[in-house]
Amino acid sequence: MMMISPAKVICVTLVIIFLVLLETFVPRLEDRNPPRLKLATLPEYDPILDVDEQVVSEIAKTLDQPFDDSVCHKMLAEVTVAPNNSMPLMALASFPRCGNSWTRKMLHIATGIYTGSVYELQGITGALQNTVCVKTHEFDTTTIQRFEAGAILLMRNPTHSLISEFFRSHKEANPLLTEEDGVALIKNPIQWHHFVTWRVERWRSTNISWIQNSKRLLVIFYEDLTENPVRELIKMLQFLRQPILPDRVRCAVRLNAWQNQKHIDFQVPFPDMLHRYILDVNETLKTFHYRPLPTYDLSFESRR
Repeated sequence: MMMISPAKVICVTLVIIFLVLLETFVPRLEDRNPPRLKLATLPEYDPILDVDEQVVSEIAKTLDQPFDDSVCHKMLAEVTVAPNNSMPLMALASFPRCGNSWTRKMLHIATGIYTGSVYELQGITGALQNTVCVKTHEFDTTTIQRFEAGAILLMRNPTHSLISEFFRSHKEANPLLTEEDGVALIKNPIQWHHFVTWRVERWRSTNISWIQNSKRLLVIFYEDLTENPVRELIKMLQFLRQPILPDRVRCAVRLNAWQNQKHIDFQVPFPDMLHRYILDVNETLKTFHYRPLPTYDLSFESRR
């Protein structure tokens, strides 16, 4: 009979103890790197497939007809807040200059209830849940998850929103800034590069974070909102579970008609990563079963 030396017994025992400790105290690879979300566990979202096109058409064709606008102004004057804690906490999220303030104005009239803003309320904790939705440009996971009722995400061609944000931020810093001054600044390669480099990443992160982490989400493209504001506004009202009142929808669009603003004839360079970031956002939309992005013109013509 072969004898096992005491040294071998000790070695085997130490190996067994080491393996037990390793299993007990060191997380497994799958624990350290949790699997990506499976489609079956994606956040709840509303595909909004039941927009009544006849209602859209009937409202849209009345926009250019004679109408007593005093009725609309009366609706605007009567917009109010809901009782405290009577409304679900719903975000109206976007990267800056994607139509957030414009959309809020339409929702005020269409619902008769004010929207809120995390910047006016000193953060989400100040929200009294008495508004129909709350504006935010934040995109961290904690912020997103606090909006338990979900979010409407407004998305816009980043070349347009970035140029618009450049002008807005400089105008805010210097109210006397003229359009000519702004054009001179944006043509300055140092000024523009400093501004745009990290904001391109923020555009990507804002959209992907809301798509991935929202408990319930409606995506609205700015381009669709300018093309057919009646249809997109009705989508938002359905998502917010607010009644569709044709006169209110008509007044919301009439008093906040989108006008083509002046085109400025100049070109600015965008980082090479912009195209890749657009593809990233588009793939995320498709992964989570949303419509893909519109075809974005990246020729850099400015529309502010």
